[in-house]
Amino acid sequence: MNYLDMLTKLGEASAHPGGFKATAALLKKRRLPKGSHVLEVGCGAGRTACFLARQGYQVTAVDQSADMLEKAQRRAAKAGLDIRFLKADAESLPFDNESFDMVFVESVTVFTKADISLGEYWRVLKKDGRLYDREIVLFGNPGEKARRRIQRFYGIRTLLPLPEWIKLLKSNRYAGSKTVVVKRTIPFITELDQQRESDPGSILDPELLQIAVKNYRMLVRYRKHLGYAVFTGKKEDASR
Repeated sequence: MNYLDMLTKLGEASAHPGGFKATAALLKKRRLPKGSHVLEVGCGAGRTACFLARQGYQVTAVDQSADMLEKAQRRAAKAGLDIRFLKADAESLPFDNESFDMVFVESVTVFTKADISLGEYWRVLKKDGRLYDREIVLFGNPGEKARRRIQRFYGIRTLLPLPEWIKLLKSNRYAGSKTVVVKRTIPFITELDQQRESDPGSILDPELLQIAVKNYRMLVRYRKHLGYAVFTGKKEDASR
């Protein structure tokens, strides 16, 4: 079992930095016209996808985990929400060019080859469509050994400081690339999710508990070096 397996077994829908409250606050500020097509990449257990659907958007949500998608589908069904869920990889999205008005991502791009996934988000955005991407950011220099330890435990493939993230966005032709939120530490989030669906017996699984404890220790140990930011950029050139 690894860190992502733990989240799946727990049905965790708010593990991203800042938690669901930060997600809701951001989306309430960045409103789109009702009926807009929104893609959530890495939907997990579907909490954000359901929130987006309640705003009146046409929502498509993808994830690599079949177990998470099943949990997300049940959450949406219980809420009576019409959401299109698909199993898909952020680096190879199964959609036509210029399909969405917004691509919304939270703590997913770090687990990919970011240059490829950012290119995919750009491809499926409509002209003038916007990306919002909340990701872990490296602050300071913890040392190469510590950096490898962080990436190995979480399964992170892209761990970068703020300037490198912005450089990646600009190289993938997102106009007006910037950060709209920056936090220099990852807070310890404990949020009530009444719709959370954990696998039977997962709470008492000793292996899961061991990973949860290690996660806590990692966040304490590298608290000064792990923060997060929300990046945004607009697709202005549809000729790529």
